[in-house]
Amino acid sequence: WLLATFTDDSDYVLDVFSGCGGLGKACGEVYRYCLCLEGDEIVYEECLKKVVCGPYVEKRL
Repeated sequence: WLLATFTDDSDYVLDVFSGCGGLGKACGEVYRYCLCLEGDEIVYEECLKKVVCGPYVEKRL
C-alpha cells in the first residue's frame, strides 16, 4: 500500500538495510526499481535468492 501510494511506476526506491529483501520483492510486484543494500554477506546472499526486481538482478559486493 505505501509503495503504491507514495511512488509511481518506474520510480526508484532505496532500501539501505534490506535484510531478507521484503521491500525489494514488494517493489518488483508493483513495478518499481529497488536498490537494496545489505552489509552482512550471508544475509545478502539469502536476499538474492528471494528478491526479484524485474527481469535483471545485478549483484555487487
